[in-house]
Amino acid sequence: MMALLFTIIQFALIAFYIYEAQRSGYWSWSKFLLTVIFIVFEGFLIGAPVIFVDLKSRWFWPACGITWATVFVFGFFFVRSANRWQLGPKKRAGELPR
Repeated sequence: MMALLFTIIQFALIAFYIYEAQRSGYWSWSKFLLTVIFIVFEGFLIGAPVIFVDLKSRWFWPACGITWATVFVFGFFFVRSANRWQLGPKKRAGELPR
């Protein structure tokens, strides 16, 4: 249930930021595809314990904890790298920002 909620929240945020990027003219298909691939990868990591580990096993919750921590760390580094993306038209050295 938490994984489903997490996925829904991610898709809602992505839809919001796609709209904002299109509105401001900074839309990029390559960055969109990278983001979608990242979400699918995170979804697989979150769902992997449910698929591959028996729910009654004593290893289920530790496996969930490890995968959720991994998703958190990957998400943190993804956001850090995404903040460095150069979006929009390039400015020349002499141009002043508007």
